[in-house]
Amino acid sequence: GTPTDRVPNGETPMRFAYPGDADLDGDVDLTDFSVFQGCFNGPNRPPLHAGCEIVDFDDDTDVDLTDFNTFQQCFNGPNRPPAPGCPG
Repeated sequence: GTPTDRVPNGETPMRFAYPGDADLDGDVDLTDFSVFQGCFNGPNRPPLHAGCEIVDFDDDTDVDLTDFNTFQQCFNGPNRPPAPGCPG
């Protein structure tokens, strides 16, 4: 995957190799899912807390099923590269 910039709260950009790799360890696993789960709030609702912008993959200011679909496409477990077809 190509790194993408995510800018939470207008701070310094953070580098993600793949959508969903919230802990920047090169995989998308249950540790990353816990971050996503803590931010999931549904469509057209504001983020639950600061930092949730990192899992708003479509940049529409909410964390909903559209974002979960992207996460699911990348989920592949610990110490494995993201699943084939992961947008990145």
